[in-house]
Amino acid sequence: PPPPPPTPNIPVTPCDCLSPFAANFTRWQLSFEGARYAPAEGWLTPERTIYVYKLQVRENSGCYSVNFRRGNCCNQTLDGISLATLDAYKQAVYDINAYNWKGQKLPDYTWNNDTHGVRMDFKTPIYSDTLKKGEWIRIEVGINKANWDDLNKYPCPTSYQVAGENACDFWYHGKQTKPGKPRDVMWDGGRDIAGCCPEGVVYYNPAPKPVFNVNPSDSRYTLIAANKGELSNGNTILKFDIKHKVVKGACADMVVDAFQLYFEDQLQDAITQVTLGGADVTASKVIKYQDAYAYLEIPASYSSVQDSQLIITLAGSHDLEGFCSTPHKGGRACAYRLVASSVPGANDEKCCVSSHIVSKPF
Repeated sequence: PPPPPPTPNIPVTPCDCLSPFAANFTRWQLSFEGARYAPAEGWLTPERTIYVYKLQVRENSGCYSVNFRRGNCCNQTLDGISLATLDAYKQAVYDINAYNWKGQKLPDYTWNNDTHGVRMDFKTPIYSDTLKKGEWIRIEVGINKANWDDLNKYPCPTSYQVAGENACDFWYHGKQTKPGKPRDVMWDGGRDIAGCCPEGVVYYNPAPKPVFNVNPSDSRYTLIAANKGELSNGNTILKFDIKHKVVKGACADMVVDAFQLYFEDQLQDAITQVTLGGADVTASKVIKYQDAYAYLEIPASYSSVQDSQLIITLAGSHDLEGFCSTPHKGGRACAYRLVASSVPGANDEKCCVSSHIVSKPF
């Protein structure tokens, strides 16, 4: 008999990466420093609106392993950064430049327009131990002033993370490194070891108070999928378990003031009922934040020490994957947020937490 056909290669997904929220899962930190106008230079370089960002490495404390998939991006390499930009203004971005803390221009980097906005790539990776305490990289994004001249706002879509704020989303691009060895890169082309692309948010003027700043492991509540969708009398019942655990620290007695569940916005009109702990929540509302997504805000004063459930009823036949369809680099998920106070009645939002409910395995 003829020999068996060769074993096909496992397809590699180069874009496969871990995309947790940057605040707690990477040491890289990007902040907005201010904006200015730059004069025209001859007839080739137009007058520009320059946005200045500061990139630095924060202390290792408060950085955690990814909780929805195995991996750690705390000491990831920094291969590049993408800044969300409205399609109408991508072509108006004239240049992007990078300088070190001494004002010296960095060599070997490129920039281009990508799916979400503009992206800067470093030809040589920057390691988390490259920048010492008190050192940073200054990134300047120049936009043709004739197209955009607002010094207090960058032309980006509504933030995925903090809808309603004067803020823009961005992504770090890089690779995982071995524990304690930030220059020892772990990478196999994305076959088994995922890259790192944490999702961050940068605030413009005025900068609001910090929110969603608690690691999920420090929260006494976790939201997970309890089913993939049950059909009942022509409706789909989606169930999410609210798991309680005993934690120590400032959020040991946290109270959830609101649950925010991000989902596919084409299904918003299909939502017919929301129940929390067995009680109808008639004040729930859908808030749109991007072209294809929205989030369901469910007001609460939730402090139960027992496990409970959040149940969403949809008219028609649907499933969890269709509802929780937010692309999550290798799979799909529902991002969720718990807007929470440290103790009953505090209204301080000190225990807000962000995480994901996986709907399609990674």
